[in-house]
Amino acid sequence: MSIYFIPYLKYELLTKDKKSEIISRLRSLTSYEKFFEINNPAIFRGEVFDSSFRIQRKIRKGMHHNWNPIIDGTIVENEKGTSITIKMSLHLITKIFSILMIVGTFLAILSNPNELWGSLGLISFLYGITTIFWNSAVNKSRDSLDHLLGHPLE
Repeated sequence: MSIYFIPYLKYELLTKDKKSEIISRLRSLTSYEKFFEINNPAIFRGEVFDSSFRIQRKIRKGMHHNWNPIIDGTIVENEKGTSITIKMSLHLITKIFSILMIVGTFLAILSNPNELWGSLGLISFLYGITTIFWNSAVNKSRDSLDHLLGHPLE
């Protein structure tokens, strides 16, 4: 289990599997987002293209998690095997909400400097909550994705 202090992660996997196999596995376990799903074995929701994907790990039917990362990937076949570049980041709405909370707290500090320690405590609390939820969601998504993509060479 890794800990990330910024809600963004980029890494690369190198696998011996062919690009077509990777795409096929991703497509078989990825569904388009639907309001009602019955017995869908997909573990991701999103889209898989010919050499890239944009997915998000499914949690439960109808459930969303604001810190569940958006996973963007690029798949390139080369002489060593297949290289998969993966970027995980927060959903835009979650980024905006987090920025508004931090800016609001800074404005509160500026308007009442006597409450500096309380405001810094609030900022630390918000950052801690974001870090905890982000790391939990990223590690679950990374485990699911790494397992789906096969055993990496690295």
